[in-house]
Amino acid sequence: MASIHQEVELDVSANKAWAALRRVGEPQKLFAPVLVDGALKGDTRTVRFANGMEVQERIIDVDEMRRRVAYSALNAPGMTYHHASMQIVEAGPRACRFVWDSDFLPQEVSGNIAPLIDAGARALKANLEGVSAGPCAPALPERAGPSGCSACRSSLRGTRTRRSRRRSASSDTLRSTGHPRCADRRW
Repeated sequence: MASIHQEVELDVSANKAWAALRRVGEPQKLFAPVLVDGALKGDTRTVRFANGMEVQERIIDVDEMRRRVAYSALNAPGMTYHHASMQIVEAGPRACRFVWDSDFLPQEVSGNIAPLIDAGARALKANLEGVSAGPCAPALPERAGPSGCSACRSSLRGTRTRRSRRRSASSDTLRSTGHPRCADRRW
């Protein structure tokens, strides 16, 4: 089984971040422009990515005490198993961490899912903090690689990504890009 663990430092209160994350029926607001649509029917959420991919996810738990959402992708392309959780961890009165853990099979889909998680974390941070997500995030390519221009690559701060069976980690510094094509996404 393969795993991806991502942590993002947020310059907002844990209460504000949790208020947004717990709205599982409106993921397109928190994860825009990576997600362009979302709907919840019963415990099944349908999300549409900017690249056109549509996935159904089962919402397993929304834990108010731990500020944690658990879900499973039911029909993600190429996956035979998927389970993920997103959690908000308090780090001070105006700071918190967003922790995203994903487990999936087969390991070979890591190259497809990792860029989506990176872009999603960047979008969540930008939307909660009220800064640009970068110009390349809205136009995710077929394989959903968000690397695009240098403005987009530099827009993720305080992020640590660990992929199982790999020894790499990334940590970039956030700066206001001022890129003319960046959409001003505000939560």
